[in-house]
Formats: sequence, C-alpha cells, structure tokens
Amino acid sequence: MEFSSDRVAKVVEACETFIADKDDAWSLGQPAAVFIYQVALLRHARNILEIGTSYGHSGLFLADAAHRNQGRFTTVDKDLRKVEIASKFFTEAGLDTVTTIIPGTAPEVLVQAPGGIDLLFIDATKTEQDAYFDALWPKLAVPAVIVTDNATNAQAKMAPFLRRLRTDARLISNLIPIGNGMELTLRVK
Repeated sequence: MEFSSDRVAKVVEACETFIADKDDAWSLGQPAAVFIYQVALLRHARNILEIGTSYGHSGLFLADAAHRNQGRFTTVDKDLRKVEIASKFFTEAGLDTVTTIIPGTAPEVLVQAPGGIDLLFIDATKTEQDAYFDALWPKLAVPAVIVTDNATNAQAKMAPFLRRLRTDARLISNLIPIGNGMELTLRVK
C-alpha cells in the first residue's frame, strides 16, 4: 500500500496500533480500507463524505485519496471523544487541510454536508441507512459511488436497505466480498 507520503503511512500505522485493543473501534480491516482508497482514486473523487468516523482509520485512507485528487474529505460522527482523537490523527498525518469533521448525529447534521459528493462511504448505524441515503441523494453527483460497509456481517439488519440499492433503476449495486462485506453502488441517473 502506497500513501501520498511516509507521514500518512506512519499515522495510519499508529492509528491501527491505537485501535487494536479498543472494543469500540468500529474500523475497517486493511483490505477493506485499501479497497475504498482504490475506489476513491479510480473515481477520481474530489468530494468524499464518510458517515461514521470512529477513530479515523478509514477516514485517513479517504482523506489521503481526497488529497491526491486535490479534493475535500468530510466525515460525520456523534461520539465527540472519538471525533477529538480522529482529528488528532488527521492533523498528525497532515490531512487536516483537506478534512472537515462534522460532529453530531448523522440524520440531523447531514444538511451541513457539501453537495456534489463523488464518493459516499456509509459505515454507521445500520437502522438509519435509509435516512442517510434520503438526506444525501440530492447532494450526490451523477455518477457517484456509494460504498456501504457490513453488507455481510449485518445482513439481517441491512436487508431492506440492500434490497433498495439493488432494485432502484437509478443505481447499479453489488456485494464485494471484502472484510465484512462492502456493497458497491454506482448512481447512474
């Protein structure tokens, strides 16, 4: 894995060490994090939004992709303690200049999200995914890529949302068997 700088690589490693023993670190494994990084680079996503910051692990990958693409990365989380820790990781990596953290409960604060989202990464409360999607639909670029985590290990909770993604004629959506299952969706209309 090659980041834009050794500084970013070292902070990703420090973040991984920090979260290794945390019971509340809902974080992507390395293969899934690399996958969303590659998707962001392939899409040349300049406006990336993440729902579910946690300690900032996946955000470091997405912020670095935004940096490489000369864009912006925005992330949302309701846990203020985690937001503070993630913010420090972004600063240490030198990615704070392309990163905006919006603290708060996603359905309530998504009005603050920028428009023209090229890549949306959903990795938060599974029962609120429809609310996230509805709030952000008008803000998605065409085409836009939507990546949703936990499509395999939280399949029962996510079944209605996954069905929605897979049956909407404006979308093309499929399961990618990486990590806990990544639903890769393309907005085509």
